Amino acid sequence: MTGRDISPSDHQDKEVRKVLKKLVEQGWTLHKEGHWGRLYCDCGCSCVQVPGTPKNADRAARRIKQEAGRCPLPEDDPRRSLAGSRDEHAPSQE
Repeated sequence: MTGRDISPSDHQDKEVRKVLKKLVEQGWTLHKEGHWGRLYCDCGCSCVQVPGTPKNADRAARRIKQEAGRCPLPEDDPRRSLAGSRDEHAPSQE
């Protein structure tokens, strides 16, 4: 996360702005990166690109919402350990 924090209200499309606002209220952070910005989940396991000028704003908003819906991962999901939140009580794989 190298970019500065930005507000969902900075986005020009109403549909995308509405989805971004809901996600930021749920704990996601929005940073100025890439073509316009990126959303990062609070547990660190997901990153969603946000286009600045999508050809179809409705489709872009649905895609952002769908990708964000994949997170947070369940506690027992093995991919969650890649984000740095390891469960110390998990059985070792020997």
